[in-house]
Amino acid sequence: VYKRQIYDYINNAKINKSPWKFDDKIKIIWAPHHSIDEDSLGTSTFETICFDMIDLAKKYKERIEFCFKPHPALIDRLIDIWGKEKAMNYYELWSTMPNTFICDGAYNELFAFSDGMIHDCCSFVYEYLFANKPVMFICKDKNIPIGINSELGLACFKQHYHGYNISDIESFIISIMNHNDLMENERQKFVARYLVPPNRLS
Repeated sequence: VYKRQIYDYINNAKINKSPWKFDDKIKIIWAPHHSIDEDSLGTSTFETICFDMIDLAKKYKERIEFCFKPHPALIDRLIDIWGKEKAMNYYELWSTMPNTFICDGAYNELFAFSDGMIHDCCSFVYEYLFANKPVMFICKDKNIPIGINSELGLACFKQHYHGYNISDIESFIISIMNHNDLMENERQKFVARYLVPPNRLS
């Protein structure tokens, strides 16, 4: 029932107003997890790429609009590790650059009107697939993230592009700009077979 609700929420959101500011830019979500200080269990790659992501947003400001969609707990983790001033200044950057904004609430419309997503959050592994757009999981290493521990979760993970550094992320972004989604056909078949009602969602 939960998965059916996600499918309905994202697809029905297409009739609502887009939260994105620019109609003429590629729309990419970056959704980092909060587990930056959990070495063995955490999936977060935030500290490795956080300032490089700022640089990419500036580099592609004419063509791409970025949404920073952090896990709600990330700000508290950052305040503990960085201190309040540095953490708040980082969030302020994402809310004030001309081609970026922060989404800290519902994501139905955000997903529905986006062109792609970059993330390291296991709960989004299948949720974003309902939008049927290119998506990259940023991995800490070559191992399958520990939070992906079901047959469906692993199958959904395999429908992602996998990145390990900022170069992989930039290549993914360029592929979206060039409409070069090599996994599109395979992903569409997977979504139709396993996620779209009345199949596995019933």
